[in-house]
Amino acid sequence: MMSPSQSGTPDAQALDNSARLQEIADLRLNESDIDGILSEVAAEAAAQFGLPIALVSVVLDRAQYFRGSHGLDGWMATTRGTPAEWSFCQHVVRNRAPFVVEDAQDHPLMHDSPLVRIEGVRCYAGVPLVTFRGHVIGSFCVQGPEARSFTKYDLAQLRRYAKRVITRIEQRRQG
Repeated sequence: MMSPSQSGTPDAQALDNSARLQEIADLRLNESDIDGILSEVAAEAAAQFGLPIALVSVVLDRAQYFRGSHGLDGWMATTRGTPAEWSFCQHVVRNRAPFVVEDAQDHPLMHDSPLVRIEGVRCYAGVPLVTFRGHVIGSFCVQGPEARSFTKYDLAQLRRYAKRVITRIEQRRQG
């Protein structure tokens, strides 16, 4: 029997994978110089999708942190993160694949999350942030308060934004 933290896919990646966490540490993502640049990319995505929130989420073993964001308010804007077990983005990391939720109130993995029940997130689309070394460090995502569908073209656009984010992050490592 699988534990609740496992996704069930053969290539699932654990959030506490030590090589993945070391990659996040090596990228120095806790330094604030990158937040503005990543937030600009998030603002572009939110505008393109017509959704109020876009995030560059770095998923650790027990929490996710927003290194770039657009549209957050209240406690999430202050804390710039949530517990990992509440997050949609954990599923992107665990499965190393896009995660799309058209209506979170009806989604079996997300309907009980406080982000859905209390914060009112209804739709979500996120794609992996994959470093040049092959580690999935988080998700580039958009979300909103109304149910909606996402197309293959939408996911391709999110992948382009994710590539821009990773390129910028990796440039810091090399510079």
